[in-house]
Amino acid sequence: ITAHVDFGTFKTVAESQVRVHGPVTQGSFLTALGIGTRAESLKAEATDRQKKDIDQALHRLTALQEMGGLFKVMGVTPKDKRLSVSGFNEKEINHEVSDNGAG
Repeated sequence: ITAHVDFGTFKTVAESQVRVHGPVTQGSFLTALGIGTRAESLKAEATDRQKKDIDQALHRLTALQEMGGLFKVMGVTPKDKRLSVSGFNEKEINHEVSDNGAG
């Protein structure tokens, strides 16, 4: 879902019921999931034009001045379980994006 969200309020309310991961930028999230490796894999069999398209799409999705910085990602897991959640570096949780950033 894409929406403008007050992450600070959402996080405050959610933490009473669930464990909150993030928010982190879309770029950080996708990078942690391995989007760069996937892009390189796709380019291995691509034409020159397709390689250029893949590079442009990767930049648009991950660059801080593009969607990578504009959109944020937050995850929730059961409060009673310590689950490792892909895309969220545990050291970055609650530190990368200001609590009241919209995205």
